[in-house]
Amino acid sequence: MSAIAPDLINTAAALWSEGFTATQIGERLGLTRNKVIGLASRNRQLFPGRTEGAAEKEQQELAQIESLWGTGKTQAEIAQSLGKSFSTVNKMIRSWPERFPKRSKKDLNSVKAAAKPKAVDVPSPPPRRKPDPSVFSPIEGTTPVLLWEAPNSACRWPVSTADAPEKAVCLHVCGVDAVHGRYCAHHAKLSFGPGTASEREADRLLLALGGA
Repeated sequence: MSAIAPDLINTAAALWSEGFTATQIGERLGLTRNKVIGLASRNRQLFPGRTEGAAEKEQQELAQIESLWGTGKTQAEIAQSLGKSFSTVNKMIRSWPERFPKRSKKDLNSVKAAAKPKAVDVPSPPPRRKPDPSVFSPIEGTTPVLLWEAPNSACRWPVSTADAPEKAVCLHVCGVDAVHGRYCAHHAKLSFGPGTASEREADRLLLALGGA
């Protein structure tokens, strides 16, 4: 069995102290896994024992750091995100240069710009429907009555006596005898105009509330 140079042993010990597994150390130094394990067992002062699962934990933490590194975060930001010290993160990054390629400021800006949520175009609301002012004019030859004075049998269609009924608050109703539900024959026909029932009702409410 050929002797292993002291410098190689020291390098292996340094990697061991940083959490590298025997397989990983062997791959870096051109040794077999068993040879690294043999080195560790013969040089316990350089290769202190590690708790079970320590290497796996190191690799999990390394993967987390690598993932955050890929999003463009700085070492300080990574340390803060993972609750670790800056020196710990820096040491792991320096120990694995192949997994943490150097980044220019331009690269960082590009990565962060790509990760930034894109603005969503919100479509403009449809134009507000306006009621036809003529439908709220009194029927020719009739006299509108105030809403609170109209008998139960009166047509409840809102009407306005103003010159611009679309801009006035309707306090009057048709007043003609209702023959179709709440409305007279004329206004019952208007109530089934274009649009849905809710849209037609909205037209009436708009004027009744003074909005046009």
